[in-house]
Amino acid sequence: FSGKAAIIFGDRQFTFAQVSEAANRLASALGPGLGVGKGSRVALLLPNCPEFTVSDWALIRAGLVRVPVNPRLAPSEVEHILADSGACVVMYDAGYASVIETIRQNLTEARHFVAIGPAPAPTGSIHWDNLLAQGHAGNFQVDTGMDDPYMILYTSGTTGRPKGATTTVRSRWFTIFTSAENENFVEHTDVMLHMASLGHGSGTKVLNHYVKGATNVYLPRFTIESFCQAVQRYRVT
Repeated sequence: FSGKAAIIFGDRQFTFAQVSEAANRLASALGPGLGVGKGSRVALLLPNCPEFTVSDWALIRAGLVRVPVNPRLAPSEVEHILADSGACVVMYDAGYASVIETIRQNLTEARHFVAIGPAPAPTGSIHWDNLLAQGHAGNFQVDTGMDDPYMILYTSGTTGRPKGATTTVRSRWFTIFTSAENENFVEHTDVMLHMASLGHGSGTKVLNHYVKGATNVYLPRFTIESFCQAVQRYRVT
């Protein structure tokens, strides 16, 4: 399905081949390029966007640990998650530049900040396009074991500060298989619409559609009008 639309975001479409190339470029730029070693934490402060999935696939290939951060959190809450997880790289949407500027001096382990959005990047950050240009498009893969960490997802913090819950590579594999067998019987003709956060529940449905050649459509937020328009325009199943 290399030439088929893998991700649709407004007027932007990315084929499976384009997503794969971008993921390889990012993985190689993070690893050998920035010197970020296997098992290091990389935080994603991003809304629903294609770059979220490119980052997800790149971190898997590079053996890095994803730390998704809800962009609706207050700066102090974002700071806690970034500091507590020990994230050495923070990828963020340029719309949250003021949040990063407020807290970055307190993030002693964060060595690199990557901004996604209009160029140039805010002072002290690398622009996404420039980082990808430093990587290579060839297949990039760091060997990982089933018990290696894949993601640290923070709890809602209803009774205290959010706590990081670690998901392993094994858990990610079995989630895909279980979903395929019991929940989403995906065909390559399917189209999944994501309006909830890719950093939370909706994001768990991306890969099991992706690996079957189905298309994922992203919208930044839910409104009745945008939902109905997307279902009709993209023939969402």
